[in-house]
Amino acid sequence: MAISIAHKLRALKEGFYPTLRFRLYAPALTVEQVREHDLPSTPLKETERRASRWQEAYGIEQTEIDALASLDPETLEEIARQAIEPYFDDTLEDRVSEAEAEWQRKAQRKVNAAAKAERGYAKLRENAITSLTKAKESLEALDAASKQLVSPRDLPDFDLPEAEPKEDGPKPLVSSDMFLLEHIRRLRARKSYDSED
Repeated sequence: MAISIAHKLRALKEGFYPTLRFRLYAPALTVEQVREHDLPSTPLKETERRASRWQEAYGIEQTEIDALASLDPETLEEIARQAIEPYFDDTLEDRVSEAEAEWQRKAQRKVNAAAKAERGYAKLRENAITSLTKAKESLEALDAASKQLVSPRDLPDFDLPEAEPKEDGPKPLVSSDMFLLEHIRRLRARKSYDSED
C-alpha cells in the first residue's frame, strides 16, 4: 500500500502540483513486533511471486495486523500510538493559546492608547454609562467613535505557531524533497524487501 500511495503522490507532484511537499512513512506491524508478541502467521500464497524473497529477508511467514487486533487490542493501540508519537506536537495547543493571549494583550494596548489619544471618546463613554435618558444615543455614538479608533491593519500581525515534530522520529520511506531517482530506488528496494531500507 505504501508503494502505491508513494507513486500516486509523486505523480500528483510531477503532473499537477509542483509545489506539493510530502513525506510518506510506512507504519506497519514490524517483524520485531510479530516476534515480541508471538503473533500467529499464515503461509504466503503459492501465487505470491515474492514469497521466497520475503522469507529470506524477514525469516517469517506473513502476519496480518488483524491478528494483533483480535488477540491483543491494547498492544495494537500502544504500537499505533508509538508510531504516530514522533509526528505529534503536544506543545502546539499551549503555544497557540499563549500566542493568542499575547496578541490580545498587544491589540488591547493599541486600542487603549488610541482611545486615550482620541479627543471626545472618554466623554462619550462617560455619557453612555451615567446618562440613562440618553443611553441609546450615547451608546450609538460610542459605537461609531470606536470604529474609528484603530483600523484592522494597525493591529499587530498574529503569528500562528507551527507544529515542531520531534527530529528523532523514523526516516520517511519517501518525501517530496528527494530526487525522482532516489524516490524510485527506495520504492523498488521496499518492494523487493531490501532490509537496508
